[in-house]
Amino acid sequence: MLLDKSILELAAGLRQDEFTSVDLVNECYDNIAKYNDKINAFITILPRETAIKQAQSVKLTSPLSGLPFVIKDCFNTSGITTTAASHVLKNYIAPYDATVYKKLLTAG
Repeated sequence: MLLDKSILELAAGLRQDEFTSVDLVNECYDNIAKYNDKINAFITILPRETAIKQAQSVKLTSPLSGLPFVIKDCFNTSGITTTAASHVLKNYIAPYDATVYKKLLTAG
């Protein structure tokens, strides 16, 4: 399993063409489908197709490039429901991206 590897091993594997970013995305989504009903770790999950499109177009320009990531639901992500796990915010769509999210996107 790819997701048993460390972040350094994943980054190296991408650069050495052992696997692709699409492979990582697919394994992430397979694990979400397998475990999320039990552990309830995710509130909002983007469509797999969206993540695959992003993975297909990634350029390996930084150490984090091509590595899928998740972000806590308390950080604003524009255009995506951001609830902070609160029913009060169940329909809140963030109008901007949190700085931490912008930095992750910029890093790869």
